[in-house]
Amino acid sequence: MINIVKRNIKYIIMALCFAGVILFSMYKVSYIDFINETVMYFPLFILIASILINLEVFESNMQEIYYSSKANIKIIFLKRMLRLVILESILLVVNYVMFNIFFDIEYTHELEKVMYWQASFLSSFFFIGIAALFCAILKNKAMTLTVVSIIWIYWIINPTKLSILNPFIFTAGPIYLDDYKYIQLGFILVMLFVAMLIESKGPFWVKDKIVNRRKNKLW
Repeated sequence: MINIVKRNIKYIIMALCFAGVILFSMYKVSYIDFINETVMYFPLFILIASILINLEVFESNMQEIYYSSKANIKIIFLKRMLRLVILESILLVVNYVMFNIFFDIEYTHELEKVMYWQASFLSSFFFIGIAALFCAILKNKAMTLTVVSIIWIYWIINPTKLSILNPFIFTAGPIYLDDYKYIQLGFILVMLFVAMLIESKGPFWVKDKIVNRRKNKLW
């Protein structure tokens, strides 16, 4: 347990700092504003943490040992995803507690509390899936961060666009959350499943597929 805490302490500290900055730097007059801020901006931290955690092996040049060992790659992948979900949960809990301590904004309806947990978790989990998929394909921190950041920026600019691909579906309209949450959850699980399969194939599987396809076209 101590080793787990030590391994993740830097991410926990980053999460606490990020939660404080977002909470106190944004203007809010209602509980809905608080939810929207969490839904739209917390995924930025999650996508960065996801990329760092998913590519730890590659950043430390340990991929040969990682893939040549007898370790179960799929189990390790699932443990990383659990690690990210726990980190996300800590962030959302801390954010919720701090909001209730420092802001005197009452709920207009008990349903708002439920919407906070559902919408906030879903939007951040969405980017865990996206980051995992592109990490598995690109296996490069800079390239993955660029691609996933572009996706986040696109939806920050178009948060009210109604689409199952919109991670900020709550911002598009709270009434759509119930209609889209299960579809989006399924989509996220598919992304994670594909990412797990790609990663389990080896460090050069995607490149080999592309090269072989080009050779076949030339011939």
